[in-house]
Amino acid sequence: MATRRTQGTVIGVLWLVYIVALVMVVIMFQDKPISRGFGFPHMPLYGAVTWWFFFAIPLIGSTWGYFNDWKDRAPDAT
Repeated sequence: MATRRTQGTVIGVLWLVYIVALVMVVIMFQDKPISRGFGFPHMPLYGAVTWWFFFAIPLIGSTWGYFNDWKDRAPDAT
């Protein structure tokens, strides 16, 4: 089982990779011939961002679980 610090680091690095991927999608598909259906993958920007979000869903769920576990481990403030 990975430690909490390792899990947090992996989630942080994955978020950075996903953010870089989103920026690349926006740069590559923003009003370029590829976004007009002349080449691979035959989809406009909103289609590419939809696929990016589809692949980001597991990371969003992992982050939610990580912070939920973090919240549950915090000592009570009362």
